Amino acid sequence: MRFGTFYFFQAAPGLTHAEVIHRELEQMEWTEELGFDQIWLTEHHFIDYGLSVDPASLAATAAARTRRVRIGLAAAILPFHHPLRLAEQMALIDIISKGRLDVGVGRGNRPAEFRGYHVPQQENRERFDEAVDIILKAWTQERFAHAGRFFTIGEARVIPKPWQRPHPPIYQVCGSDDGIESSAARGWPMLNSLLTGPVDQLVKRRDSYLTALRKHGRTEGEIAGLMKDWGVSRQIYVAPTDAQALAEAKDAEMWYQDSLRRFIIPDRIEDAHPSLQPGFRAMAERFSQVVVRPALAEPRGEPRLRALFERWLRWPQAFRQPGGCIFVAAASELDDRPGPTRDCLVRLQREWLGVIATTVRGGQELGQLRADLDPQQLAHELYGIMLVHHHSSRLLRDPASGARTRAAFERLLADARNPS
Repeated sequence: MRFGTFYFFQAAPGLTHAEVIHRELEQMEWTEELGFDQIWLTEHHFIDYGLSVDPASLAATAAARTRRVRIGLAAAILPFHHPLRLAEQMALIDIISKGRLDVGVGRGNRPAEFRGYHVPQQENRERFDEAVDIILKAWTQERFAHAGRFFTIGEARVIPKPWQRPHPPIYQVCGSDDGIESSAARGWPMLNSLLTGPVDQLVKRRDSYLTALRKHGRTEGEIAGLMKDWGVSRQIYVAPTDAQALAEAKDAEMWYQDSLRRFIIPDRIEDAHPSLQPGFRAMAERFSQVVVRPALAEPRGEPRLRALFERWLRWPQAFRQPGGCIFVAAASELDDRPGPTRDCLVRLQREWLGVIATTVRGGQELGQLRADLDPQQLAHELYGIMLVHHHSSRLLRDPASGARTRAAFERLLADARNPS
């Protein structure tokens, strides 16, 4: 196992952008001095989640400031680059570093970045595939030509060639089953991140990768070599005790989680191409699996209503969702912005309120809840309690928010019970 450091150049409050950049460049030097094995760099645009707007410049700087550690990109977002230019830059950096470069590539996943570069996000897979083809030709052929959907290149001679032959190691960021399949088909190591959620998700991706490698005819020796280069990123903070580590890292981690939420949820979700909107439906399916279906398995009436509440309360933690409940966060973005994504969100929320109201009616039929109770009104009030919880726990960081929310629910339920 090898250990490295990963640099986003995140613009947290209290530091100027220049201070962020120079501090992290200094930390790259510490990476080598302290005995780490690798420096990893990423690429992001138009957000304080990461000022790493030019991975080539950062990699060249890291190469000039170090002598031993490997320097990896995780990743260069190919749809934002002309592949000839990127091939030249990477070859030059490989020479400057004397063969210490690892080139991770990715398709990109943030609508605002694609919109900023006027690149349709729904084309990212095809653009990625074509760019990879051109880069490999540029590195390995003396002269070549290319005619594709996005790039037409007459006879070109790309020099210098990389230090490492035939080219630097290539990794692929694999955030989906499709990415895992693509990486396995090409025989590249995969890069995964564990920014949120349980470690089990890594095991699932590893197993999917192994299955795909064997499907594509890789030998066990080849598979062992690829797994040796499997890259995983996650946050680590070290202190004498877990309690101290949590206390010292909490504010920074909460800022990061909120920044990640703003990175994941586009500024205007409804501007995304319709082909990208199924993500909301996937999240709705997760909500159904974690909250609705298990609760509906409980006995009708009050037990089922209580199960709905408890599972709803724990829903953001069930998948370690950055920024809390994605539906609440999205509602604040879309409440006054007509469009297909808002329409989808409205439908999902109305269905959820209907589930609550139906559960209340079941309690009335069993005589547990008052016959004169308005089921829609109780659903409305319960929804309000959960909105306050989101505000209290996320914005105010109130450690007692969960207890206060449960107390509010118990009062609401007590008032709804049939006195007889």
